Amino acid sequence: MAATKDLLDAFDHVVVLMMENRSFDNLLGHLYDEGLPHGKKFEGAQGQSNPDYNGIGRIETSLTSDPHEPYPDPGEFFENVVTQLYGKAQLPRPQGPDPTLAGPKMNGFVLDYYNVLKSQSWFMGHWWPWWFNRGSQSRKIMKCFRPSAIPALTAMARDFAVFDHWFCALPSETWPNRAFWHAATSWGFADMPFYASPEKGPRSFARWLEDSCTGTLFSLLDERFAGQPDNWRIYADTPIMSATELIHYGSFHGRAKKVEKVHRRRFQYEDPSNFFADCADGKLPKYAFLEPHMFNFMPPEFWHNDMHPSEWLKSWQWIFLGQGGPGSVLLGDHLIWQVYEAIRKSKLRDRTLLIITFDEHGGCFDHVPPPCATPPDNIPDPEYSFEFKRLGPRVPTVMISSRIARNTIVNETMHHNSFLKTMQKKWGLGSLGPRQDDSPCFANAVFMDAGSDSRDWPDLSDIYSDHPAIARAKANPPKLRRNQPLSRLQSSLLAGMYAHLCNLGHGSIEERPRLETQGDAHDFFERFAEPLKQAGRGY
Repeated sequence: MAATKDLLDAFDHVVVLMMENRSFDNLLGHLYDEGLPHGKKFEGAQGQSNPDYNGIGRIETSLTSDPHEPYPDPGEFFENVVTQLYGKAQLPRPQGPDPTLAGPKMNGFVLDYYNVLKSQSWFMGHWWPWWFNRGSQSRKIMKCFRPSAIPALTAMARDFAVFDHWFCALPSETWPNRAFWHAATSWGFADMPFYASPEKGPRSFARWLEDSCTGTLFSLLDERFAGQPDNWRIYADTPIMSATELIHYGSFHGRAKKVEKVHRRRFQYEDPSNFFADCADGKLPKYAFLEPHMFNFMPPEFWHNDMHPSEWLKSWQWIFLGQGGPGSVLLGDHLIWQVYEAIRKSKLRDRTLLIITFDEHGGCFDHVPPPCATPPDNIPDPEYSFEFKRLGPRVPTVMISSRIARNTIVNETMHHNSFLKTMQKKWGLGSLGPRQDDSPCFANAVFMDAGSDSRDWPDLSDIYSDHPAIARAKANPPKLRRNQPLSRLQSSLLAGMYAHLCNLGHGSIEERPRLETQGDAHDFFERFAEPLKQAGRGY
């Protein structure tokens, strides 16, 4: 077996595109229904099941090509995921025991989805309550996509490397899982911050901004390559600051500031400094982190293309623009294709590792129980008595490189901090704590021996070169619907931006604007247009 260092010499540039809220079974569980490559194993979704919401019966996984499934958005709070893993709805208690210490049964996905649909009648009722049959709709959480419904990701997974045991960092939602990707911790948060000020409760933005004053992969890269500016870059289209910058706000802007400048550029906007221009010019940094478009009604995409399932909307009919519209996995697959083709055509292709992954499973069904993991060491006040000893469900992770053999299926257990561990070995970086230290490195499982010849990247340009659904979505930008709810992720991003504006003296916690609907988001960006522009440096 080749030395790990020799294998890691296969690339100079790493590009990570992290999408939103899909499980492995949901997207890739039926990848090899038509037959496995000779001698390979694959943990697919065939024949898996859950009981119905009453705890009886057997609802098996089934195939779908509807790009909006599941609709509406499943539950992703820590409480929801505990129900999904253990088959019993229970409120996590502030004082022990940790509800995830026992082995997960993975039998509560239908139950939790039923409860989410039931909650629409009060939580979302002031917009438009869910009136369809909850029992029938809750079964749809067991649907998995036909490979033909996501042709770009499917082609890459089959032709390069797919991980069938890659788990997210913890059984919860976006912010803490994305925090673990770059910092190996979420500072005791098991859910996203919820309150504006600490007086309202411990789950406050104020506490998150304070506790996130720790090291990250970005600070480690700056320390290691101090004489080489711009060795990493975040590509995002969110106004003022990226989600990554908000999630690691303390590290970027706080008292323990470790990064002098946030290297940000546009991802999709057609300007001289976006990701696609940098690919074409051969100007990629050592590490590039890409964020998909996370908001509706914002140019250039208008629809969010992060694959996050859509909220239950008041004017729901217009969500179904053929196969386009918000929440469509087709729009996300189109984005994945764009990134792949940009790198394939770049002169840096043979020295670039492209990683496509997802922050968390988002409540979508998966049947493989997440294993235990080493907890971080900086969790002074963990939420729900969660000890951070349990990983979250599997998520799709695909890697593309000229040094990855065709039909590579990685069966070894990996998780989000396997990425940090591998980057640590690649660039000789320091440690971000015990979770990173005890994580497996993926190099030996993925790359061909150092003496092997580089391989070609298949030309996938025909997949979306003239796709009618994509054309319809781009030709029909939506009109603003003021009373449509924001997703929890979108609301949290706006709240984080407002907290940053408060720190810059452009607002106060006491005057926090309402941030619940698309109209609220529109008003927010208009009201703070000038300070947002001033603060949006680095593009």
